[in-house]
Amino acid sequence: MEGRDASGDKTALQRMRDRIDTARGRFLYSRRMGIIEPVFGHIRDTLELDWFSLRGKIKVDIQWKLFSIVHNIRKISRFGPRFANG
Repeated sequence: MEGRDASGDKTALQRMRDRIDTARGRFLYSRRMGIIEPVFGHIRDTLELDWFSLRGKIKVDIQWKLFSIVHNIRKISRFGPRFANG
């Protein structure tokens, strides 16, 4: 059975497909390019985070949060507080 795990429940991939495979789901997912992707691009290119220098889930999570803080501080300093979250 494709799209189900051993217990017969839908896998995370199948649940995501089900969500996106609706008109509302396609609309919401299409907005990702304008909302989320620029943040990842800025962090990767401007802040030069091409890979994590630390190992382990906890350390990588902390490093990601630090880069996100830097990203938001730069936005606040350039554009003001109303652009900080996004």
